[in-house]
Amino acid sequence: MMDYFQKSIRRKFFIVMLVVVTATCLATSILFYLQYSNKSQHETLTSELVDKRNVLRNIKEEYQTMVFRTRGYIAFNNNNELLQAKQARENLDGYLSEAQGMNWSNGRIELFSDLNLFLEYYWESLIPKVQTALENGNMEEVRQLSLANTTEQINEIIQTLEDISNEAQQTLTSENDNFLERMDLISYLLFALMILVVFILSIASRTLSRGIGRPLSELSIASESLAAGRNYDELPSSKRKDEIGTLTRSFQYMAKEIGEREDNLSAQNEELMAQQEMLESYVNDLRNKDLALNESSIVAILDEDGWIQTCNGKLAEASDYSESELEGRHFLSLTEESYDHTDVKKAFPGVEHGKVWKGEVRCNRKGGGFFYTNTTVVPYINEDGKVEQFIVIQKDITDIKQAQQRLKDSLSETEKARSTVEKLNSMNQTLSTTMDKQSLLDQVIYQLSILYPFDHGIFMLLDSGGYAKIGLREEDLKDDIINSFAHVVQRLRAQRIPYIRERKMTIYEEGYFNESSKSYDLYVPVFNSRNKLEAFFVATRIGASYETEEINGITSILQRVSLYIERIDSYEQSEINRQLNQDIIDNINEGILFVDEAGKLVQYNQNWLTFLGLPYMEQENWLKVEFEDWLHQISSYITNEESFAAFCRGMVFTDDHPKSSVRIEVGAEEGFRIIEVYAEPIYHQHEKEGILFVFRDITSEFEVNQMKTNLVSTVSHELRTPLASVLGYTELMIHRDLPENRRKKYLNTIHGEAKRLTNLINDFLDLQRMESGKSTFHKEVVELGSLVEEVVENLRITHTDHLLVLTDQTLTSRIHADREKIIQLMNNIIGNAIKFSPDGGEVVVAINNDQSNIYVHVADEGLGIPEHEITKLFTKFHRVDNSSQRKIGGTGLGLAISKEIAEIHNGRISVLSEQGAGSVFTITFPLHEPLKNEDGPVEKVPHVILIEDDINLSQLIKDELGDAGIKVSHYNEGRSALNELDKLRPDVFIIDITLADQTSGWDIIQAIKTYNHLSDVPIFISSALSQSSEVPDIEVEGYLVKPYPLRKLSTTIMKTLLQESKTGQILIAKEE
Repeated sequence: MMDYFQKSIRRKFFIVMLVVVTATCLATSILFYLQYSNKSQHETLTSELVDKRNVLRNIKEEYQTMVFRTRGYIAFNNNNELLQAKQARENLDGYLSEAQGMNWSNGRIELFSDLNLFLEYYWESLIPKVQTALENGNMEEVRQLSLANTTEQINEIIQTLEDISNEAQQTLTSENDNFLERMDLISYLLFALMILVVFILSIASRTLSRGIGRPLSELSIASESLAAGRNYDELPSSKRKDEIGTLTRSFQYMAKEIGEREDNLSAQNEELMAQQEMLESYVNDLRNKDLALNESSIVAILDEDGWIQTCNGKLAEASDYSESELEGRHFLSLTEESYDHTDVKKAFPGVEHGKVWKGEVRCNRKGGGFFYTNTTVVPYINEDGKVEQFIVIQKDITDIKQAQQRLKDSLSETEKARSTVEKLNSMNQTLSTTMDKQSLLDQVIYQLSILYPFDHGIFMLLDSGGYAKIGLREEDLKDDIINSFAHVVQRLRAQRIPYIRERKMTIYEEGYFNESSKSYDLYVPVFNSRNKLEAFFVATRIGASYETEEINGITSILQRVSLYIERIDSYEQSEINRQLNQDIIDNINEGILFVDEAGKLVQYNQNWLTFLGLPYMEQENWLKVEFEDWLHQISSYITNEESFAAFCRGMVFTDDHPKSSVRIEVGAEEGFRIIEVYAEPIYHQHEKEGILFVFRDITSEFEVNQMKTNLVSTVSHELRTPLASVLGYTELMIHRDLPENRRKKYLNTIHGEAKRLTNLINDFLDLQRMESGKSTFHKEVVELGSLVEEVVENLRITHTDHLLVLTDQTLTSRIHADREKIIQLMNNIIGNAIKFSPDGGEVVVAINNDQSNIYVHVADEGLGIPEHEITKLFTKFHRVDNSSQRKIGGTGLGLAISKEIAEIHNGRISVLSEQGAGSVFTITFPLHEPLKNEDGPVEKVPHVILIEDDINLSQLIKDELGDAGIKVSHYNEGRSALNELDKLRPDVFIIDITLADQTSGWDIIQAIKTYNHLSDVPIFISSALSQSSEVPDIEVEGYLVKPYPLRKLSTTIMKTLLQESKTGQILIAKEE
C-alpha cells in the first residue's frame, strides 16, 4: 500500500491531506457529539425537572384550594364552597395521577400514595360526617372532627409539598450550572484542536516542498552538462518511484539513446553496400524463374485496358490460335463468358486497387470447344500508383475438370439408384403394414408416380372394382369403368405382357404442349399366385414414351403388389370368418367365455358381460387379461364369489374336475340374476388349449320355481284357513244340539268363509281368463265417480279404524267400462291401501280429470313399498319381500288382476311410494267423450309451478311429475316468476333457494305469502345447500337438499295435493 503512494507526488500530498482532514473531522465530530449529547441530556433532564416542579406546584395549589374551600363550607355552610372543593379534589386526582406516572424516588411515591389515602379518608369518611353534623346543626361535633389531628395532617402535607417543590427547583438550578461548565470545557478542546491542525499542516508542507525542489535543481545541472558534451554525476533522484524519479530516469534513457544512434548510423552505411550486391543476385534469379514459368504455365502480359501485348507458346497451344493472332487481341474474347464490355478491371474485381485476382476461367478454343484454367491476374503498378500492365498466369486444368465431371456423373447415377432403392424399401414397408385395399392401391399408384414419373394413371382391381387414380378427375371416368377397359383386360389376359399404345393427345391433355405431341399409354397386367389376372395398371405419359428398364421396374413392383393384395384378401376373409363366429357366439342365449391354459382371456361374447352386469367394453380391452385380474373384477358382482372363484381355479389349474357346474347369484342394477355356469376343457391333438365357460341365465326358471313354491304355500294357507273354520263349525253343528242363535252365528261364519273361498277361486279364474283373452266384459257408459263413492262407502262400514276421505274434482266422470270389473279394481286398490296400513290412519281417494282422461288417486299412510319392488309389483303371485307385509297375507293376485282390468279398458296404473311413508296409486282411464274447450276450464289435474335455474334438473322433475299425471310450469328466473304471481293458480310451488339472477328463493316465498289466493298453496324448498341460519323466520316443514330422489319428491307432492286442507305449509325434506 505504501508503494502505491510513493509512486506519485500527488498521491503523497493527497494522503497527507486526507489523514489530516480525516483526523480533524473525526475529532471535531467527537466534540460536536459530546456537545449534542450534553445538550440533549440537559434538555431532557431540565424538561423532566420542570414538569415535576410544575406538577408539584399544581398539587400544592389544588390541595390548598381544596382545604380552603372545605373550611369555607364548614365555616359558612355554603354548598358552593363544597362544590368548588370537590372540583379542586378532581383536579388534584388528575395531577396526582400525572405525578405517579413520572420517575420518582421510592419515598416520593410513598408520599403520593399516602396523599391518595388521606384524600380517600378525607372525602369518604370525614367530609360525610361533617355534612351530617352541619345538617343537624351540631357545631360541637364539627369542631371535634376538626380537632382530630386533621388540621395538623393538612398543614404537614402542605409543608411537605412545599419542600419537595423547592427541592425540585434547586435541582434544576444545579443542573443548569453543570451544563454551562461542560459547554465551556468543550469550547476549550475545540480551540486546542484548531491549533494542533495548523501545526501539523505546516510540518507536512515543509516536508513536501523539500522533496520536490532539491531533485529538480539536480536535474537542471545534469541537463546543462549533457548539452555541453560533458558527463554528469549519478542522480540520487533516479531511485525514487514518483514523478521526479520517472523524469530523472527518462532523462538518463534519452542521453543513452542519443549515444547509441550515433553508433547505428555508421553501421547502416556498411549494410547498404552489402544489400546492393544481394539485389543484383536477385535479378539473376528472376530471369531464371521467368524462363521456367514460360515452360510450365500460360503467361500473357496485358496492357492497362486488357489487350494482349505478349504471350508465350503455351497460350497459343491451348487456344489453337497462333502467337501473332493472340497479340493485339483482347484477353476477355478468349473467355467463355460473353462480356458486353472490355474492361478487365470489372471482369477481375479488385485488380484496379492493386490486388491479385485468382479464380477458375473457362476459355474458348479457336475451332470450337473449350479448356479450363486456374488463372492468376497480377496488376503491375508504376511509381504514380496507377496500374500500368497486367500479368496473367494460367494453368491448364482441362483434364482435371473432365475427370471431376465423370466422377460427378457417376455419383449422380449412384445417388439416383440409392434413392430408387430407398423409395422401393419405403414402399415395401408401407405396403407391408397396410391391411386395407384402398390404402394399398393409393400407396402403389402414388409411389409409382414418384419412381417412374407419368402424367396420369389408374390402378384397378378386377374382382371388387376398386381403383386408385392420380391426375384424373372423377368426371373423366365412366360410370361402368370396368367395361370401359374390357378390351384392355382381354388383351392383357391373352398376351400376359405389358404393352404401350401411342395416340394423339386429348383436349384435356393438351395444356401447354403443341399439337404434334403424342400421348403414350402403358398397360401392365398383375397376376396372382394362381396365374389369374386380378388387376391392371394404366399410366399415361405425354410427349415421351417409356424405356424398357422403366417397364420392367413397374412390372416387377406390381408383381410384388399382387402378393400384398392376396395377403389382404386372406386377412379380410379371416376377419369375415372371425366376425361371423363372433356374431354366432354373441347371438346365442348363453354367455360364452374362453380362456387359455394359463387362464388368460381369449374370447367372450356380450351376453357374458350382460349376465354379470359388467359395463360394455371393446374386446381389445379384455383380451389377454390375466386370470386373477378378470376373476377379481367380475367377483365383485357375484354374491357367492368364493365358490365361483374356487370352481374357476379348479377348472383352469387342475386336471381333476369333480364338479363341472356351479350356480351363482349376480346382483345387477335391475335386480339379481341366477346364473348356471358350466365348464369344459378344450383339447386339440391331445393337448389342452383352454377352458370353455358357459353362463346360462336361469333366473326365469328360478323365479317360476319360487313362484310355484309361494303359490303352493299361499294357496295352502288361504284355502286351509277358511276350510278349517267351515269344518270346525260344521262338526259342532252336527255333533251338538246348539241354540238357534249360535247355529245362526255359525252358519253366517260358514257362509262368509265359503264366500271368501269363492272370491279366491274367482281371482284365479279371472286372471287366467284375462291372460288367455277369454274373459267377457260387458262395457257400458258408467259414472266412475259414483262407483268409487259406492266402494268407499262400503269399505267405511267394514273398516272403522281407518279414515277414508273421498275428494271428487271432476267435471265429468263418464267412462266406457264394465261396471263390475271397475268395482273389483277399486276394491283391490283401496282395499290394499287399507290392508297395508295396519296402524290405521288416513286413506285419501281423489278423482280429477283433464280434457281427455280421468284420474283416480289413492293415497295411504301405511308401510310403503321398497323401490326395488315397484317394478315387480303387478306380477302375479308376487308379494313384497318384507316381514311386516308378509304378516298381512294375501295371494299376490289383486294388483295383477287390477292391472289387467285397467289395460283392457285402455287405462293404466302407476304407483309412487316411499318405504315407511305410504304409497300413492294412480289409475287413469280415457273419458267416454273428451271435453271441448268451449265447455269451460277442463283441466283438473294438479298444477305445479317449478322455479329452478338448472335446466337438466328441471327437465327431470317435469318428466317424473308428468308420469304421475301432474302438470308442471317451469320458470328459470325468479324475476319472471315474481312478475306473474298475481296470475298464477297452482296447487304446489317447488322453489330453488339459490337462483341465477339477483332474486332469492326466499324473496319469492315471502312474496307468495302476500297474495291471498296463494297463501294456502304448499311450497317445496329445493336447494343444493343444507338448511342453515340464513333461513328467514318462516314456518317450514321440509327442505329438499340436492341431490334428492325424484320418486320421493313426486310421492310427497301427490300426498300433499290429496290433503283436503292446505295451509300454505313449506315442506322441507330431511337430507338422506
